[in-house]
Amino acid sequence: MRRVNATPWICVAALCSVPTLRAQPDPGTQLSSVVELPRLVDLAAERLGLNVEYDTRLTGSVTLRLHAELDNAGLWALTNRLLAARGYTTVRMAGDGTYSVVALERAASLARVEPLAQYTMSQNGHEAGFRAVLVPVRGRSLESTVAAIEPLLSASGSAVSIMESQIVLVADLAPRVRAAVLAIASLDADAAAIRPVEVAARELAGRSDHYAAGTSHRQAGRVGCEPCAG
Repeated sequence: MRRVNATPWICVAALCSVPTLRAQPDPGTQLSSVVELPRLVDLAAERLGLNVEYDTRLTGSVTLRLHAELDNAGLWALTNRLLAARGYTTVRMAGDGTYSVVALERAASLARVEPLAQYTMSQNGHEAGFRAVLVPVRGRSLESTVAAIEPLLSASGSAVSIMESQIVLVADLAPRVRAAVLAIASLDADAAAIRPVEVAARELAGRSDHYAAGTSHRQAGRVGCEPCAG
């Protein structure tokens, strides 16, 4: 009788059963996908109901691997972050409600300049990727304030002092502007905690005369007692 080795058949059976035993992928995990930058901007604009315009020269693609669905704020923040990483950003020009995608090096000259109050109110909305804000400075010199916030700014950002108005114009990517505005507020609070006390010159003169008279009286007393020591 011819003997047949059963081992190969066992291996084949085991291999055939692997697909049925393989763990199913996590439903929350999404595979990586490549998205063109213009398509990402279109998607964000459509979902958030924004008017966005961009030049046909906007090119490039990104690879996204998302483990959870993005809400509207997260999608807009992601779009601006990816644009900035590729040399672009979004701005809102003066008198225009449309968001424009522009080259990052041109953003400072195109972004509308906002007073601090207007900037604060607009933070809860869908802010542009690049902002320019006028920030009042109280209690510190403009030079020291600019020097303190410059390390917080990106290579595309700037802080310019307006001497006549005691104001600093901060222009940079939105997260950097936010950090600079908070830093200036903290510096102002520290300066306000140190309150100088003004004393009139007449009062100082009176105190000086009183101190001199007291000193002379004490010296005279010591001189009068010296003979008693012997």
